[in-house]
Amino acid sequence: MAMYKITCNLFNLYHTLNCGQVFRWEYNSQNKTWTGIVGSTIIKARQEGNTVTINSTISKNAIKNYFRLDDDLNKIYKQINKDQYISAAIKQYRGLRLLRQDPYECLFSYICATRANIPQIKKMIQNLSKTLGEKIENDFYTFPTPRALSEAGLTQLKACGVGFRAPYLLQTAKKIVNTDYNLAALKKLDYEEAKAELKRFKGVGEKVADCVLLFSLNKLEAFPTDIWVKRIMKSYYNIKKDEDVRKFALMHFGRYCGYAQEYLYHYYRTKYHSTY
Repeated sequence: MAMYKITCNLFNLYHTLNCGQVFRWEYNSQNKTWTGIVGSTIIKARQEGNTVTINSTISKNAIKNYFRLDDDLNKIYKQINKDQYISAAIKQYRGLRLLRQDPYECLFSYICATRANIPQIKKMIQNLSKTLGEKIENDFYTFPTPRALSEAGLTQLKACGVGFRAPYLLQTAKKIVNTDYNLAALKKLDYEEAKAELKRFKGVGEKVADCVLLFSLNKLEAFPTDIWVKRIMKSYYNIKKDEDVRKFALMHFGRYCGYAQEYLYHYYRTKYHSTY
């Protein structure tokens, strides 16, 4: 592994990787190091002050892209900081950035995330990777490709602990492989068009589609809405109807409302629920 340093004045590695948007990073509290897998590459990352030390074969530019270090967070904060709740969230988790995940891994991960908590999601993804991914070294595996998932049987998928999600994973993988579907091309579509395309896949509803759009396809106007976000919207903003949530978010927070969602989500859950 090569080692290099990246300096960023407004970035918090811990908040970024601990807020529930990604599932293949683990934190070692003794040496304060995060270890994760991006694509087929193992990454070790540690932050001291404004400097992040990376141990990996992945390029510096790829790391900057993955952590969205090109986002102007000060500009985003000015746009979304519209009330006392988001202000408190920004203050507590300043430097939290959204990630640019691989679209395929993000899609299948969030299909797994349906009606599951974060420890369950991590376990499913770990099992799928060990069973259907490629070994990198030691106990590290790549996330399975769409082809590997498409060639797995339901029995093999269910043995990975994915339960009712098995047919969704299988049918979505087969559709991607059989049509040579390019998820990254959805970046070129507008939000509504890209979302409609994603919802054509089995197991992809409103929330999963918005997660994929926000965390892998550069749609910062996506506002993923699960039971926690519904509670936030009702408790903080008196928004009671599901269909009103994104309309309010876009009107209130503007085109970076996806950032507002992640800050509020992490703030509310850590405040009212000690574990995810």
